[in-house]
Amino acid sequence: MEKDPARMGFDRGIRRAARILFSLVGMSALSGCAIAPDIATQGARLVVSLQFADNVNPIFHYFFLVRNSNDPDEVNAENGPIPIFEPPYGNGFATGQNTATAGFTDFVVFNLSRQQGTGGFGVYKVPGGISGNPNNGIYGVNPNRVPDVIHAPTTQSPALIRFEIGLCSFAENPSTCNAATGQNVPRFLQVNMVATTTTPISPTTVDHNKYVDAFGEQRLGSGTINTFIQIDTATANFYQSSQVEGDPRYEPDNDTYPQQSDPAIELIAWSIQVIPR
Repeated sequence: MEKDPARMGFDRGIRRAARILFSLVGMSALSGCAIAPDIATQGARLVVSLQFADNVNPIFHYFFLVRNSNDPDEVNAENGPIPIFEPPYGNGFATGQNTATAGFTDFVVFNLSRQQGTGGFGVYKVPGGISGNPNNGIYGVNPNRVPDVIHAPTTQSPALIRFEIGLCSFAENPSTCNAATGQNVPRFLQVNMVATTTTPISPTTVDHNKYVDAFGEQRLGSGTINTFIQIDTATANFYQSSQVEGDPRYEPDNDTYPQQSDPAIELIAWSIQVIPR
């Protein structure tokens, strides 16, 4: 279908404005203002912000995936969470670049159709951690169940998902982790975000209603379709997406897989703030 140039210009204007607002929020976050917690969270934690091209659709699935390798030598990780596009679908949403170890060990999900915690958020762990199997769809409920602070999409920010979560939630054994002192807090994490319209599990049948976006450019042939990033939680850091093509954190427009789809799953900007303790 041929696109209306006027409409395309309008869409670009809306997305540009959304990015400007998102950047202002990010700069305020660095100064400790805009995303101050609603409750008295303490210790090492992440503040995650995900900006989409249009209003978040609560029947779609929005995953923030974490692989706790906890290996100080793994500066350039060889495995990490990546989206699933085609059969066999496995768990329906994500896997790893290889099967030597788990592609992810934990995840936060926003979706109102799942039976989970407050505001449509849930926090889950892969049984066995880095030695477990994240592809079989069997997960344990994290003891914290929901992030410490949640900012579900609102009428003021309908295209934004934001949450704050203690790093002990991603520890292999949260009961031995102390976010206030830094004891057993996981350090090196491989992370990705996957937004998807459906989560099919068929090993053979293609789901033609499944569209996906994640970190990097998801268009066919882009070369960055399976991108994840590694974060270091030992010091205060602020990781964010880029609009510069070729940048490792490049996040382009109109790149849902397998083709341009619902803007509610099109990620246009993201940031991850590390608060060490």
